[in-house]
Amino acid sequence: MKPRVLIVSAEDQGGGAFIAARRLHRALCRNGYDSLMLVAKKNVNDPAILGPSSNVGHTKADLRHYISLPFHLLNKTNNINLHSFNVLPSGLHKLINSLDVDVVNLHWVNREMISVAEIGKINKPIVWTLHDMWPLLGSAHYEMFLDEKIAVADPSEKKISINLDAWMYRRKARHWSGRKQIFFACPSQWMADNVKKSRLFSGAESRRIANPLDMDMYKPHDRAVAREMLGLDKDKTYILFA
Repeated sequence: MKPRVLIVSAEDQGGGAFIAARRLHRALCRNGYDSLMLVAKKNVNDPAILGPSSNVGHTKADLRHYISLPFHLLNKTNNINLHSFNVLPSGLHKLINSLDVDVVNLHWVNREMISVAEIGKINKPIVWTLHDMWPLLGSAHYEMFLDEKIAVADPSEKKISINLDAWMYRRKARHWSGRKQIFFACPSQWMADNVKKSRLFSGAESRRIANPLDMDMYKPHDRAVAREMLGLDKDKTYILFA
């Protein structure tokens, strides 16, 4: 019997992480898996996607993010990338634990969807698909330009005045220390290598698993025909950045 999967994502469309999560949900359903999706903001009409679909529900989700803005203002850091704190309790861990599912697949769960403490209270096996480095760091989503040791280690090594990054790192270490059943699905080998270097998840299993695509829509075409359809010169070399 195939396991029943719950995919948890802040939204079901919009950003790339949300689209990837919904594509995975649909791919699982097409391949005979019983998949549910839990979101803070529901935009797609799918009965297997659980979450508020009204403007009131969406406003509540946005309000949680705005309530956390003082943390962003207080955080003094030389890292200009996105930061998230996930401090507000949502109660979602109780809903997750009550659902009849075998595996919880976390995706991008920021904008105060679920708190760090509540993630530690999920009592089911977790597969965490990494769309950025937030689970491995303090509050930052990326530490691209630092030495690798600092990028995946305790942010307290950075010398800044009000170090909420270090506070966040300690919170994650405290609440997630008992989480032994976390497997990391990484869209790139680079991300899988970062998991192996992580102090928070020392010894955790990770594997490079590509994001799924709908092969009925995205499929190879004859190169000459594709160039003609896209209005590209048949004799030039093109490099695509995405």
